[in-house]
Order: sequence, then C-alpha cells, then structure tokens
Amino acid sequence: MTAGLWYVVVFSLVIGLAIPAFWFTAVLGGGVPELAEGKREIWFHIAAEVLTGATLIAGGVATWASDGSSGTALVSCLGLGMLAYTVIVSPGYYADRKNWPMVGMFAAVWVGAVAAIVVRLTA
Repeated sequence: MTAGLWYVVVFSLVIGLAIPAFWFTAVLGGGVPELAEGKREIWFHIAAEVLTGATLIAGGVATWASDGSSGTALVSCLGLGMLAYTVIVSPGYYADRKNWPMVGMFAAVWVGAVAAIVVRLTA
C-alpha cells in the first residue's frame, strides 16, 4: 500500500472514531444544551455526524483490507465527502460563540479531508 493510501486509512479511522467519541462524551457529560432545550434538530445533527464517522471507519477499514477495489474507493470517498460537508457546516455553531480555535480545527480537518479525497481518487 502506498504512503498516500496509508494516510487515507489513518485519517479516516482517527476522525471516524473521534466523531462518535466526541458526541458520546458531550451527550453524557451534559455538554449539549440543545438537548435540555428540547431542540429536535440536534438529534438529526448528531445522527448525521455519527453516520459520517461510521462511513469513515468503513472506508478506512475497506481501504486497508483491499485498496484496489472500486467499491472500496466509493465507500472511502463517500465518507470523506460526508466529512468535508460536515466540517463546512458545523463550525458555524462555534463561530457564533467566537470560539475561533474550534473553527480553526474544523478548517484543518477540511484540508485533511480534501487531501485524502485527492489521494483516494488518484490512487
């Protein structure tokens, strides 16, 4: 496997595991005020992000197991595309609160996701 595909595998697995871990910790720790306020849209947001994490994990594992398959590339790019979308949408919450380090983190993850997409499509 090339170094580029290893990057895709590691990036996908790390971010794919981090997303549901973040939400698990936030929900259990009471760090999601929208839940206490009864806002239903937060559940859809959490579901979309956890599904993104699961798709990233599936794409990372599939790339690790069989990097040459077109189906593997499809699952991997689907997860990475979902991630690229969510890291454009999600920072608005933190920008409203002037939490610029979090906004910067999302920007860095977006750059990493786009790099992984390019690598995956050219491998």
